[in-house]
Amino acid sequence: VNNPANLLSIAEETLAEFLCKATGTAVDWVQMIGMKPGPDSIGIVAVSRNCSGIAARACGLVSLEPMKVAEIL
Repeated sequence: VNNPANLLSIAEETLAEFLCKATGTAVDWVQMIGMKPGPDSIGIVAVSRNCSGIAARACGLVSLEPMKVAEIL
């Protein structure tokens, strides 16, 4: 791919396809004991075993942007 716009388009399609494959509840955000909810709170990511969509859910959890997907590609 010579054109950065084409690469970004491929990255957007790849990200959309990756996220659409997430099924079930594979990742849960669990509040740490003693922490008050808010922008500075610390949490734990709990990942279920033997559940489809874990990687895609984790990707959505960290808001992986198309430019980052392009970087990875």
